[in-house]
Amino acid sequence: MAGGLAAFGAYSAVALFGTASTGAAIATISGAAAKSATLAFLGGGTLAAGGFGMAGGIAILGGIVAGPALAVLGVFMDAKAGKNKEEAYSRLAEARKYEEEYRTAAILCEGIAERADLFSSLLAQLDGIFQQLIIKLETIVDICGIDYRQYNQQSKEAVAMSLSIAGAVKAVLDTPILTEDGMITEGSKQIGEQLNQLISSITQEA
Repeated sequence: MAGGLAAFGAYSAVALFGTASTGAAIATISGAAAKSATLAFLGGGTLAAGGFGMAGGIAILGGIVAGPALAVLGVFMDAKAGKNKEEAYSRLAEARKYEEEYRTAAILCEGIAERADLFSSLLAQLDGIFQQLIIKLETIVDICGIDYRQYNQQSKEAVAMSLSIAGAVKAVLDTPILTEDGMITEGSKQIGEQLNQLISSITQEA
C-alpha cells in the first residue's frame, strides 16, 4: 500500500507539473502520449536526450513501489525472526530441562540394574552353597536319622549352616530393591553387604 501510494503520487505529480521532451507541459497532453511523456520524464528524459526513456521511468516506479514494500517486509521478517529466536531459546531451555530429567532417570536406572545384578549374583552363590549343604544333610539323615539330639557337633553345625543359608535366601527374596516412589532402598544395600560378608566367610572356611 505504501509503495503503491508513493508511485501514484509520483506519477500524478509528474503528470501535473512535468514537461515533455517537446517542451509541452505533460498536463496538456492526453492518452498514450501523456503516459509515454510521464514515464520518460521519470526516467530522466528520452533516450535521444541522454535519459533512460520509458524503461527508466518504469524502473523508477518499480523502485518506488518495491522500496517501501521491501522495507515493510524487512520489518515483518525482523519481527518474525525475533519471535522465532525467542521460541528457539524457549525450546532450548525446555530441551535442557528434559535432558536433565532423562540424565537423572538414566543414573537411577543404572543404579537399579547394579542392585538387581547384585541380588542375582547373591542368589546364585547362595544356591551353590545350599546345594552342597543339602547333599550333606541327606547323608547325615541317612546315617544318623532325623533326631537332631543324636547328631554330633559337626552334623549340628551343618544343620545350622543350612538354616542360615535358607534364611539368607529368604532375606534376599523378601527385600525390595525399590521404594514405592521408584527409588533404590537402603535396606537392599545393607542386605547385600551382609550377605557378601557371609558368603566370603563360608568360602574361606571351605
